[in-house]
Amino acid sequence: MANWERERHVSPDGLLALVVMNQEKDLCVGFEGSAWHVHADQLANAFRCSEEEAIRQFTDDIIESRVPIAVCRASGKIETAWAFVWPADVDLKPGTGYQEPGETIEYRYWNGRPWTPC
Repeated sequence: MANWERERHVSPDGLLALVVMNQEKDLCVGFEGSAWHVHADQLANAFRCSEEEAIRQFTDDIIESRVPIAVCRASGKIETAWAFVWPADVDLKPGTGYQEPGETIEYRYWNGRPWTPC
C-alpha cells in the first residue's frame, strides 16, 4: 500500500481495487485508477454518523455487494468506476453528467453480479 492508503480491497474477479485513503487531512474512499472518490464528511452527512463510521459503513457496503458500482470503459479499457452513494448517481458519469460516445457502462456489484438500474 502507498503511504496515503489506509486500506485496499481487490474485487474477487480482480477488476477493481477499492482504496480508503488520506488526502492531506481528509479521509476518502475511491477506486484505484479512477478519479472518482467520496469524502468522509459527505458520507457522514448522508449516513448521519461520524466520518470514521461512515467510511467503514460505505466500504463494507461495497465489498459486501450491497452497493451498485458503475464501470465505464472506452475501447475496452476502464476509464473510471464509481459506487452509488445517492440514488441520483445512476446513469451519471462523475464530472460530466452524461456518457461520452464510444463509452460503455457496466453496472455490477463488487462480487461481479450484474445490477440493473430501474
